Amino acid sequence: MKRHFLLVLSLFFALGISAQQKARIVEIDGVRNIQNPGTPAKGVILLDVEKRLGIDPFNNTEVDLKWINSVRMDDGRVILFDVNRSKAYLFSPDGKLLKDLVRNGEGPGEFPAQRVLYVHPVEEHIFITGGRKLAKFDAQGVFIEDLRIDDTTMTFIDEKTYVTIARDRPNADREIPKKAVKKEIHGSGNIIEGPVFKEGLYRDTIRNPENTGGFSDDLSMSSLVYAYDPILKRIYVVEKSGCSIEAFDLSGKKLFVSTAPFEPYEISRKEVEEMYEPMFKSSPRSKWIIDAYPNKLMTTLKLTSLPNGYLAVHRIVGPRKHEIEVFDKEGVWQYILKLPEGMTLINENFYDFGFSCIETKDEFPVYVEYRVKNLPEIFK
Repeated sequence: MKRHFLLVLSLFFALGISAQQKARIVEIDGVRNIQNPGTPAKGVILLDVEKRLGIDPFNNTEVDLKWINSVRMDDGRVILFDVNRSKAYLFSPDGKLLKDLVRNGEGPGEFPAQRVLYVHPVEEHIFITGGRKLAKFDAQGVFIEDLRIDDTTMTFIDEKTYVTIARDRPNADREIPKKAVKKEIHGSGNIIEGPVFKEGLYRDTIRNPENTGGFSDDLSMSSLVYAYDPILKRIYVVEKSGCSIEAFDLSGKKLFVSTAPFEPYEISRKEVEEMYEPMFKSSPRSKWIIDAYPNKLMTTLKLTSLPNGYLAVHRIVGPRKHEIEVFDKEGVWQYILKLPEGMTLINENFYDFGFSCIETKDEFPVYVEYRVKNLPEIFK
């Protein structure tokens, strides 16, 4: 069922008629299943936001970033990093540059340039991962030790435990075995695999029909996505092609399955061409992608844990477009979040006060934080 109901909801509210529908809850094979209707229980909410912080890293000549990913520490300090260039910088809660966190190289605490790199504040430390290495720093960015680790993208539960999407070699049909799994760090580089939450075969590359090459695309290729809720100690997993969110405790026990109907977006060849026009201009041979691109996009881009036990599900509603659906801790679909006019969430992260995102200023990316003034059941 497609989500063409905003006008209908507005009409309901204008007439004073309740548009609320109840989710149907049934037990299947001993697991609670929440079957949500095609509209959220509390409708569409326009976020009332107020800017509270902006960091323009390019005001500092010492900063060498081309694109920005971000994480925010519990004390309000912000780390901005370039995931593809092994660069990371620590900023104060008021936006002042404090420290260059990453040295390029092969030595202790160093990472080769132009490699994939991620930053993870964990308890009282900062972990930086990339190139099969985890570098551990104290809260001030002072290097402590290196650990060998094969995973790069992960979510830490604590300093010894994390969740990741592990993958194996493709099979003869070019399908890739993947699994959402918990892992524990025992000693230097000794990783013990814990419970597997979900696994399957997926395709994450668009293949060129004329040769063995391919193209990776996040909107159309299948995989698993997950989120960890640190308050509820719960893991959520969903297939990108599906609508069923599965909730697990940390032992791997399935708590419930929550489903909300959603039809994948049918993308035209013209939209594919417009989406990748810059690539085709620089590399005309890449135009094979237009015909090879799937006719439908995935349904789910990612999951994000929200404050107070809520979960954000980022649904793909068009080329480079997604909407944010909010589910409560029982798996009931409560809201669609609507952004103020002209605002687009890029590399967003949610916090108790609201969210951070990346905006463009004079053609350069900048980090911005917004306080959400409504939705007090979620945001302070």
